[in-house]
Amino acid sequence: MMKNHAVCIQSENHVAFFDNIRNIAMTCVVLYHSVTAYSNVTPQFFFHDTSPSLFADYVRWLGDVFMMPVFFFVAGYFSVSSLRTKSTWHFIKNKLKRLGIPWLLVMISIVALSLWGNNLGAYFSQKRIVGFGDSLIEMLISFAGIKISNQSDPQMHLWFITMLLLLFVAFGLIYGTRRDRNVDALEKTSTNVVSNWSIFLTLIYFGTVMSLVYLCAIQLIPKINIWAHVGILTIEPTKAPSYVGYFLLGTYAFSKKWFSEYHQIDKIMIWVCIFITSLSVFLTAGMPVLLERSIPDGYSFFQTFAFALARTFLGLSIVVLLLILGNRYWNSTSAISSTLSKNSYYIYIIHLFFVFSLQPALGSWHNGPTIVKIGMVFSMSLCLSYLISNFIVLKFPKITAVGLLILCILMVAFINPHNYEREFNQQQADFKKKATLMEQNPNTLREDAIFLYEKAMQSTEKYNEAAFEKLSIAYYNDENDYEILSYLARITIVIGDSRNLFEHMVHDVIGYTWMDSAVENDPENIKIRLNRGTDAFNKPDVFSDRWQYAEIDFKYLEEYVQNKPDARESLKEYIYASLLKISKRNGDAKSCAKYKNLIAALK
Repeated sequence: MMKNHAVCIQSENHVAFFDNIRNIAMTCVVLYHSVTAYSNVTPQFFFHDTSPSLFADYVRWLGDVFMMPVFFFVAGYFSVSSLRTKSTWHFIKNKLKRLGIPWLLVMISIVALSLWGNNLGAYFSQKRIVGFGDSLIEMLISFAGIKISNQSDPQMHLWFITMLLLLFVAFGLIYGTRRDRNVDALEKTSTNVVSNWSIFLTLIYFGTVMSLVYLCAIQLIPKINIWAHVGILTIEPTKAPSYVGYFLLGTYAFSKKWFSEYHQIDKIMIWVCIFITSLSVFLTAGMPVLLERSIPDGYSFFQTFAFALARTFLGLSIVVLLLILGNRYWNSTSAISSTLSKNSYYIYIIHLFFVFSLQPALGSWHNGPTIVKIGMVFSMSLCLSYLISNFIVLKFPKITAVGLLILCILMVAFINPHNYEREFNQQQADFKKKATLMEQNPNTLREDAIFLYEKAMQSTEKYNEAAFEKLSIAYYNDENDYEILSYLARITIVIGDSRNLFEHMVHDVIGYTWMDSAVENDPENIKIRLNRGTDAFNKPDVFSDRWQYAEIDFKYLEEYVQNKPDARESLKEYIYASLLKISKRNGDAKSCAKYKNLIAALK
């Protein structure tokens, strides 16, 4: 892992205000990710706080239009100067070393771990026992082929690195070919003074072209947050053309010496007016698009064009204003800016791990002000990422690289629920062997198993293990007894609740597999239905959302008691009360009234 001075790679030609602008954009990225749990417009993220904030929505909407363009513009600007002092191969090799190696090491360790943790809920609901090694293999396999999704997984925020690498490689090859033929137009920079109006018109032309490109993109792909995965390259098709455009604009700005003594971007008041106008249209006419994250049905072509124009020029005006203000007022190096510049690349890489860890940790603070939680996630993620970057990665780059490799190996070995799965299966094999040797009367064995199960439901810690063993033996004594299997499934799940995460996963996955198998094989057994419905109703945790089964089973039980006049009133009341809670959870007022009336009629 090599030393790196900025998200967009600082070249040998140091420009102080570019560092400061880049630091601002990098800080905005940390804030942009820090608000994900508190925004109404981030359904793709795994955790959401119970108190969303309009502030978080605006951070997401506004940050999205300018942060990446800043990075790509600066990357393009410095790529030309870097190529002038290096051969094409040396330039590409340097970029692969500075960007590619850190990307790979972080992907197979930190990102893979984050993906495993974020997908735990999906693994439980899909009844899959998945360790870190399984998740890592799935991530690597996902790089093969092409797919479309609404998330940037598996690369998360590191999609930027692979796209930037591709641009560097492509630009390096094209530039090198032209240079070798002595027709390098980029080196034929003009020594004539370029007027401010000429630069202004160039930028307006750029914005117009990018608006038309974006308009075509969202006409073809109305869902503006769709991601395309092509090998290791992950892009948003509607936004990727503008990123390429900003990269090329950066190379053009360098070739025309826009920030030299005689060539300056100016017209600040005009750009302020463009910013205000674009922002107004973006947040008014464009609000339906922002809320739906898609071009709404019935949205006219004129409205779509206005949104495309407003979004493009809003982003361009922010970038230009940052360049103007930076060149005027931030064109000096302070201790803080220098430190941030040295660490910004690794802060960018590391911060999301802390963001996604702190957001759920603060989720239990239900009464905490949302803005305070956002501030805590942002400040702590930024500080922790900086400390790791400055005092570990930059000081010990080789040790850090080796450490990440070792971390990956250790996680494959120890984040491995399959070890507990093997223990569980061995235990069941022992119980099956006992069942073949058991001389107890099958009916008595069954009654004893149910008795211990009922005791365990009343006093779990005292009777759990005994009930688990007896139910297992009773089931293996008669594997067609699906009622016993449903009891065994439930006690298996209950035992898992008190174990560590890996045992919890194994017990839940196997328990729910058994429970669903019992229902599938004996769907008309009321005790099995009641057993699964009750378990699903009482355990809708984040790892195994079983509410759907609770609703299915209690609906079935409702039909059963309605067709059976002699059904116990206590059973009817329990079923109706459960369906009332389910209806409240679903926000179904009509069903709530129905079950309240049915409960009242029983009294």
